[in-house]
Amino acid sequence: MQTGEAWIASAMMVSMAGLSLAMATIHGKADQSPATIRMTAMQRWHAVLWTLGQTVIFWSVFLWVLPMGIVELERFCGVNGFEHGFQLPASIGLFAAASCLGLWSGVTMATHGNGTPLPTATAPRLVIAGPYRFVRNPMAVAGIVQGLAVGWYLGSYAVLVYSLAGAVLWHIAVRPVEESDLNSRFGDAYNEYQRRVKLWIPTVGQNAIQMMNPVERECR
Repeated sequence: MQTGEAWIASAMMVSMAGLSLAMATIHGKADQSPATIRMTAMQRWHAVLWTLGQTVIFWSVFLWVLPMGIVELERFCGVNGFEHGFQLPASIGLFAAASCLGLWSGVTMATHGNGTPLPTATAPRLVIAGPYRFVRNPMAVAGIVQGLAVGWYLGSYAVLVYSLAGAVLWHIAVRPVEESDLNSRFGDAYNEYQRRVKLWIPTVGQNAIQMMNPVERECR
């Protein structure tokens, strides 16, 4: 990483280290199913600190180390990037806006849900506050936009594709599992939330206003 010539190897090693860490820090009861989703109630300050720690790790890995590995691979393969006049300020501004949304979402999950966005330490309460009033998974939206902003900043077509591929993977593989878990834990409350708030496109108007003071239900 110091020489700027080992990002591919760094990306591979960090990814494997992250997988090992995820498996070693699973929370919750051993008999909960699926094994990758564990509900655990935390004190608010503990949940906030845990969420911020997750944020640092995830942003470092998925928004810098892996994209830099992709850029190095592009250069190795002789693929040229792109540049234009307002590229740096525009991409930095987009990244900052998406990062604010991501932080707002994570802190809201921690303070209102008494848990973290990470499935292995998920919140025991259904959160319909903050950005969750307008879109069902604002953290996914924020992460995808952040990835696109990084690809724009680096001038890398492959990083842009990587970000969009992450969105497709989340939608096809992760979303159904999360929604099934939420439906099993919160039932009608989550079904009503699904009906009122869209997954990707922000909900505005009367539906969003009605979601401002929800009756939060706790899974026991």
